[in-house]
Amino acid sequence: MKDLIGVKYSSHGRSLEEGFDCFGIVIEYFKRKEISINSSNFEKIDKLEKDCIVEISVYGEPKHCGIYLGEGQFLHTTPETGVCIVPMRLYKNRIKGIYRVIY
Repeated sequence: MKDLIGVKYSSHGRSLEEGFDCFGIVIEYFKRKEISINSSNFEKIDKLEKDCIVEISVYGEPKHCGIYLGEGQFLHTTPETGVCIVPMRLYKNRIKGIYRVIY
């Protein structure tokens, strides 16, 4: 996964070459674990757990997502940083949903 850090942000991006948007990095993360994700294999949960998808609000609307890696770490991407890992506490008050991937 370390090769993902620093990959540029790209709107609708889905590859290392073109870059990733937030959902693109979620897809790539699970692809590397040989797990295909789609809207039918998410389960809403109440608490953060390792490898869950976290939906974050932007201006009050759920418009961003990433992966909770455990130990307080959040993998996501933004136009300013590209793919990065940040402390989950930075987004704690903006969590709109937490989802476990069922496989």
